[in-house]
Amino acid sequence: LLAHEVGSGKTLTMLGAGFKLKELGMVHKPLYVVPSSLTAQFGQEIMKFLPTKKVYVATKKDFVRARRKQFVSRIITGDYDAIVIG
Repeated sequence: LLAHEVGSGKTLTMLGAGFKLKELGMVHKPLYVVPSSLTAQFGQEIMKFLPTKKVYVATKKDFVRARRKQFVSRIITGDYDAIVIG
């Protein structure tokens, strides 16, 4: 859990750790859980620092009961390098 000040490098630390685990074969795709209000921003930060990565950024619609199974299926079977949820 990283709860440091704004601008202290939390995003880069989390990205580095997640993608290192992926590189080592310890995870298939990192799952980043961030506050709901920051989900889109975190996804944008990944694209800023790692533009070649394919990232799925979940929205509130993904968690609606009628779409949950589709969402989980997309996470499991999709060709994503990382998943961001809030």
